[in-house]
Amino acid sequence: MGGTNLGGRLTTTNRNIVLDPTSWSNALRRSVSLLQIQIVFLPLLVSIISTSIVGCKSTIVQHSEFPPSFIGSWNWIEAWVEGDKYTPENTGITRIYEFRANGEFLIFVNGLLSDSTMYRITRDSIAGYPDSVDIVNLLSPRGNWIREWVAYFEGIDTLHLNGLGLHFGLFKYVRISNN
Repeated sequence: MGGTNLGGRLTTTNRNIVLDPTSWSNALRRSVSLLQIQIVFLPLLVSIISTSIVGCKSTIVQHSEFPPSFIGSWNWIEAWVEGDKYTPENTGITRIYEFRANGEFLIFVNGLLSDSTMYRITRDSIAGYPDSVDIVNLLSPRGNWIREWVAYFEGIDTLHLNGLGLHFGLFKYVRISNN
């Protein structure tokens, strides 16, 4: 009769089963090591799954948090919100966004500093977009990151921001400096 190997030496002879206890203890050690690895990596796995679920079927892949293409000052030229077009001319409002290399994000309205926070850029896959896109994340006063805009460039000096968070709409900016 042939024998079967189940991690230890298991042999059959004349319908009697013979177990080699040292082989089984090695198999048990391998199982315990595998269990320890699972326990160590379980929190990481839960974190990845929860990020994917919370992120609307998206997976955040960190790349350069402050890509050079974003760094600089950007002058608002138009916005489309619910089918209506807004510009500095028809609103009387000028708006400049400044992305700094150290992660600072400044908003100037009509020439005055209106708000400031920290930002980071992540690469993400989002429903409705064919490829992964850059996401501008802003730090909230409570200390958590808020996904504000899908960002894409038209050439190197025109930035489009499609609102995800509080800034709903499609906004278009032109570069005025490379700080």
